[in-house]
Amino acid sequence: MRDPTIRSGERERKPTLLFVDYQVPQYDLYAGSRTNFLYLKLLVESGLKVLFLPADFQRLEPYSSELNRLGIETLDGDWYRDHWDDWLRDNGVGIDFVFFNKPEPTARFLPGIRQYTPAAIIYQCHDLHYLRLRRRAELEGDETLYDEAKRSESSEDAIFAASDAILTFSSVEEEILRGKFPLKKIFTVPLFFFDPESMDPGGSPGFENRRDLLFVGACSHAPNRDAIEWCANEVLPAVQARIPDIVFHVVSAHAPPEITRLESKNVRIHGRVSDEELEDLYRSSRIAVIPLRFGAGVKGKLVEALHHGVPVVSTSVGLEGIADIDQLIPARDSAGAFADEIVSLYRDEPRLEASARQSIDFIRSRFTTTAAAARMNEILDAALKEASSRGAAPGPDTRPGYRPPRVLAFYLPQYHPIPENDEWWGEGFTDWRNVKKAEPLFDGHYQPHEPSDLGYYDLREHDARLAQAALAKRFGIDGFCYYHYWFNGKRLLEEPLQAVLDSGEPALPFCLCWANENWTRRWDGFDKEILIHQDYTETDDREHIRSLVPVLRDKRYIRVNGKPLLLVYRPS
Repeated sequence: MRDPTIRSGERERKPTLLFVDYQVPQYDLYAGSRTNFLYLKLLVESGLKVLFLPADFQRLEPYSSELNRLGIETLDGDWYRDHWDDWLRDNGVGIDFVFFNKPEPTARFLPGIRQYTPAAIIYQCHDLHYLRLRRRAELEGDETLYDEAKRSESSEDAIFAASDAILTFSSVEEEILRGKFPLKKIFTVPLFFFDPESMDPGGSPGFENRRDLLFVGACSHAPNRDAIEWCANEVLPAVQARIPDIVFHVVSAHAPPEITRLESKNVRIHGRVSDEELEDLYRSSRIAVIPLRFGAGVKGKLVEALHHGVPVVSTSVGLEGIADIDQLIPARDSAGAFADEIVSLYRDEPRLEASARQSIDFIRSRFTTTAAAARMNEILDAALKEASSRGAAPGPDTRPGYRPPRVLAFYLPQYHPIPENDEWWGEGFTDWRNVKKAEPLFDGHYQPHEPSDLGYYDLREHDARLAQAALAKRFGIDGFCYYHYWFNGKRLLEEPLQAVLDSGEPALPFCLCWANENWTRRWDGFDKEILIHQDYTETDDREHIRSLVPVLRDKRYIRVNGKPLLLVYRPS
């Protein structure tokens, strides 16, 4: 967004974004976590107030504290786990964006988000899970994986259909998504992004001082386990036959026994390493290998290797999703072709040097923080427009068979003076005058009933309206139903609602009730004396509806099954 500030009368507030993922990102362990950490920083730097919801509600150190240091509030701990629905019900109207990641936490929290918030829904697709499962099923000939892929596709498609903006890292997956959802706002975004000053390879040792192969990827991810085993068992022996002392270095946290038992003089399993140790491995390695045989999405290990200026040998799966990458790196999918490419590149120092320079240039042209920030502003604007066009507002619960009631309070705007009431009832008239002169009608009748919490407020005052909403929320009121007065093109008592629309506050949901009747002197016993009357014509009806359109489009406006709720007093 070009200007992220939301102006509310004389005050301003930052738009609020809720970021949802499995858990707090462990950015030094997993590529997906590093991606999310980068985007969280970018969103804060874009001027948003960012809240982070870990689906497991766990506080994980030092990572949670690192988010807090960035100014991100983490919604973690037992209280949020036990009271999440209550928190969302009370605070949802103040959330402008929800940024979802991965299918499972999205499917879990999306119904509540749609029920209690007016937020624009952004879904970041790290990869198409069903595509990864389908490819693995094809490789292994496993029918149960085919069935799982079909279920995953159905679940993911439902999420895409419910999103206002869809982000993908892969140009291949963007094409698939556009084919399925041609009307959706779909954006390809960088998996990682870097500051230009971090892209200078000048301090790296020359290739005469580098040796060996490097693979980086967590063993918790099935494609990585398969890649390590395939490379060690099928590719490496053919390489060793020509380069006997070559070592295959594997950086992979939580390696299971089938991986650790591959360790030998030519295979070294490093497990988890520090950032500094990983940096040293990139600087000393001659080639990074990406021997993935199935998977989906853009691979963080590829972007990292390019950023460090390390030449790459990869399968087509490892290269997938980055436009024009085939002009830099040829895909090699059979074990023999993969081994031949390693040997050819390993022995050719001029080619290695040229590949390193081209890799840095490639990253510098496509994966910068500046470009990512501009893309994110475009995405936020598009998501807001889409949410507005679908009339996003707290709506009915989408869980099957469940329709929780919402408690609304009728809101009478007679508690501020207007010229018409001055003329009809005396200068400065408001309904407080009638409250004050009330008398008991029977023994024990408590009259006049003095206002306690807020006193004799004036609805022209911004703080009075905010205090009303806060009091309503405290006692379980889900929204206000404002009385609306329209007499043949003339509005009365419209100032409080207009101020709510203009200021954006309070955030409490609302709807309208058209007080469809003549105004008379009924309270004085002269109900035949009409002060202002209703006339009904088709022209006036159309003008009335047109005048309400801006109100009905407000993101706080209450909807039932997606349609704005409008009450009519005495419709007959």
